[in-house]
Amino acid sequence: MGMPGRPRSAAADDAILGAARSLLEAGGYEAVTMEAVAARAGVGKTTVYRRYANRAELVADAVMDLLAAVVPAADQGSLRADLEFVLGGLTGPASGRMADVMLRLATESLADERTREILNERLLIHRRAVVAGIVERARERGELTHPVDPDTVIDLIGGALLFRAARRGGTVDDPFRRHLLDVVVAGLTVADAETATAATPTVPTRRRTASAAGSPLKSRKENLA
Repeated sequence: MGMPGRPRSAAADDAILGAARSLLEAGGYEAVTMEAVAARAGVGKTTVYRRYANRAELVADAVMDLLAAVVPAADQGSLRADLEFVLGGLTGPASGRMADVMLRLATESLADERTREILNERLLIHRRAVVAGIVERARERGELTHPVDPDTVIDLIGGALLFRAARRGGTVDDPFRRHLLDVVVAGLTVADAETATAATPTVPTRRRTASAAGSPLKSRKENLA
């Protein structure tokens, strides 16, 4: 029976996570290697591997730490304001190379099941909780009266941001953010508008025909006679 392992050091945990986050912000996904993290954190490489089996796990935790700083779950007063605050945190200067990192994780998850599990179970769980809170607050305010799936909102916003970033070299500008908000908020609230319209009786409009008295066609014929 082997000797029991030493208890994990909270200081080492913080140093490793801080090093991974710094590398992400400075150089993106490629900059985060186990060797580089160990060197920056001042720990041995085995110490890093004892906590993280691969780079995807380490990056996911670093991104979660970054998201907690730039996307707080505070109530901004309205559905649009909440989403605008989150969107600004994900794409603003403080978010660093978030789009680059998420694109790399998403790409790797297509071919690697473990990376896909990490993406869904460790990274997106934070976003899901934030968006679920936004949806629930919107329902409490009366802005939404129909069920809205938080995962769908995440896909609408996240998918649009990642595709835009991929096309524009990792950048997302203010006009695009505003237009994206317009489209998403309109889409989330359209069911309520449609319900209200359906509940309002429609007054049929009488169609004027060419044979009706006073029609342009009849007047023209009279003038020619």
